[in-house]
Amino acid sequence: MKTYGIIGNPLIHSKSPHIFNSYFKKFNINSEYVLIENTYENIELLMKSIKERNILGFNVTIPYKESIMKYLDYIDEAAIKIGAVNCVINENNILKGYNTDFYGFVKSLEKEEVNISKKNALVFGTGGAARAICFGLASLGIKKVVLYGRNKIGGEGLLKSLQSLELFEIRLQSYPVKINDIHHADIVINTTPLGMYPNIESSVLNDIEFMEKDKIFYDVIYNPEKTRFLNIVQKNNKIISGKHMFIEQAVKTMELLTNVEESQKFRDYIYENRLV
Repeated sequence: MKTYGIIGNPLIHSKSPHIFNSYFKKFNINSEYVLIENTYENIELLMKSIKERNILGFNVTIPYKESIMKYLDYIDEAAIKIGAVNCVINENNILKGYNTDFYGFVKSLEKEEVNISKKNALVFGTGGAARAICFGLASLGIKKVVLYGRNKIGGEGLLKSLQSLELFEIRLQSYPVKINDIHHADIVINTTPLGMYPNIESSVLNDIEFMEKDKIFYDVIYNPEKTRFLNIVQKNNKIISGKHMFIEQAVKTMELLTNVEESQKFRDYIYENRLV
């Protein structure tokens, strides 16, 4: 049996095992997708264990998307530019890193028919997901990005790497959130875990009467599908959950694990059976 999985902390919110294992069972594929708990002192030992267990591929979630990179044998060019990896393929104990979050984000905006070319964005968070989102924004022709981050070192590191792309204007901002920054943004994106199951009552925005309208609010969280962040802003604004981003990055993962034909079949199965 082929074994795939996901590493991260926490993993309680992840629906990846459900959608992959459901697909494998439906089509009698001799494979399994498991939660890979990190019981080791550091991620280097976890990588060694993955090789020993012959896990053929795995997704990476919070908080390892950046730290895992130093333990990989090969990293895709896009993932290098992004500075984060969320999918690793094990080919004969050669670990190859990719970023499918970027792909998922871009595909989700296409699905929602959202055009952000020459517009302004506000992004909450400076971790691995924020890196992929900003790279996606750049590829779609964003004009300006304001980054809000609590981790000063991580924020400055992300700012430096994004500035090197020279694709858009960017500014790093500390909390509390300035309403003026939201007012001047066309799209506001949460890439933090605030509001993710089981801590569904948290949000990057306070639960106050929200006066902004005709903007796009996007949350990368898919569990729950409608977070408190989206509930606060849904009146008079377009809201987008992380559902389609999650599905499309999973589809890209399946493509890397198998092939394009299998990944397209996988996408159809997820949507037809409403697995997310």
